[in-house]
Amino acid sequence: MATTNAIAVEAGVSPGTLYQFFRNKGQIAEALAQRLVQRLGEVQASIEPLDARGQPLAVLVESITARFMAFHRANPAFEALLLGADTSAELAGSMQALYADLLARLQEIIRSRAPASVPTERCRLIAEVCILIFKAMLQTALQADPLRVSSVEAELKLVLVSYLGSALGSGA
Repeated sequence: MATTNAIAVEAGVSPGTLYQFFRNKGQIAEALAQRLVQRLGEVQASIEPLDARGQPLAVLVESITARFMAFHRANPAFEALLLGADTSAELAGSMQALYADLLARLQEIIRSRAPASVPTERCRLIAEVCILIFKAMLQTALQADPLRVSSVEAELKLVLVSYLGSALGSGA
């Protein structure tokens, strides 16, 4: 766990200056987590303009997963901050809203690629499964030996493309 002094050194300020803005490490962690949630929201918003229908499925999966992998690589503390026991109700609410937004965005993309015979609720379930697959493989990809990172990410994309192709049919 980081000390307040270490945080001050990393921020390039004195511990006294740090305490002018934050009462304790919990407040620092909360502020950092809120900033990361905002950045993740920006990543999610960037997938909206994708022309999901016109792209090959593998290209679409590559585009979306690359954005989220880049976010998690750039922000390695994200999961630890959000899984901490001291997460505020406000932060938990922000995360729930982000999840709901991501689910809606993915469901819309999936709906645009699915045959008309696939019910909306099935599209939602497919989106949920895609999120779970990504989350399940995220730590493996982030912790992989540098020589294996691209292989692990390729497997993640293969799993997603295979699952989506199977769930949506060959026209996906």
